This record gives sequence, C-alpha cells and structure tokens, in this order.
Amino acid sequence: MVNAVITVLCVPWLLLMGLPAVASAAEGGSATGFAVVLTGTGVLVVASLVISWVGEYQRAYWLDGTCLIRRKLRSEQRCDLTVAAVTADSMASVFGPSIPKLTAAEPGAPPITLRLRVKERWNQMLPAAELTLLAEAISARPQMDDQTAAVVNGLRAMASNPFGTSH
Repeated sequence: MVNAVITVLCVPWLLLMGLPAVASAAEGGSATGFAVVLTGTGVLVVASLVISWVGEYQRAYWLDGTCLIRRKLRSEQRCDLTVAAVTADSMASVFGPSIPKLTAAEPGAPPITLRLRVKERWNQMLPAAELTLLAEAISARPQMDDQTAAVVNGLRAMASNPFGTSH
C-alpha cells in the first residue's frame, strides 16, 4: 500500500517538476533543475523500498511452544497463548475475500494480530498444519471460556476445510 502511494506521488512529481527542468536544459539552460528532480525521485524510490522492506520484515510470526512470536524491527513481541485473551474476526479486503485474523493479548501487553490469510502466498490461508498448531497452543490453557473455545474450533475447522466448501 505504501509503495502504491509513493509511486502515485512520484508520477506527478516527475511531471510537474521534471518537464520544465528538461525543457530548460534542452534550451541551453542549467541542468541543475533536472538533477534536483532526479535526486528527489531517487529519494522517493529508496524511501518506498525501505518502508516496504520494514513492513515485510515485521510480518514474520512463529510459535515457540505455546508462545506466539512476532518479529519487530529491533526486538520480538511474545504472547503466551495459554494466558492471553484470544479473539478472531475478519477485516475487509479490497482485492479479494475478507481476511480472517487472530488477535491475542496478554494482560497489560499490546496485542499481536496474526492474519490467517497471507498476502505473500497470493491471499491463501495459512497451511492446515499451522492452523492446527495454533489451535493446540491455545487449547493448552487450563480453562477455556466459550469465546476461546469458539476460536479453537474455528481454527480447527479452517484447517480441516481450507476452501470453506460444504460437504
């Protein structure tokens, strides 16, 4: 998304600033304006790539026993799924089906939100084995309320029927 915004900003920048600078340089004027436009465009492109890389870097999640871990830029965020409040819902998607997500938050800690449909895998669901492992990690808690049981059952249902088809 950020890349698209920066790209949309680069095109008008090139048109509004670049064309007069090119015309000036073509008429024998200074090429300084043209150099400024190229430098500005280069800075925007590099910024776009850095922002994209940081976003991708922070999208890594894994389980360590019953702890869900999210990689952050300078650290890791951990959430023990046996004590965390766990919810599941979905968010709208412009480019396809809605994106189911799992949110887990330990008391006093910021929540971790894990998208169960992954953009990097062409919007496919997480593999069945990973959904099953999430369900097992959550169900390892000593007591489970109705909401958490519904999340566990939903994860197991998605793992057994990833296409959502009726039998």
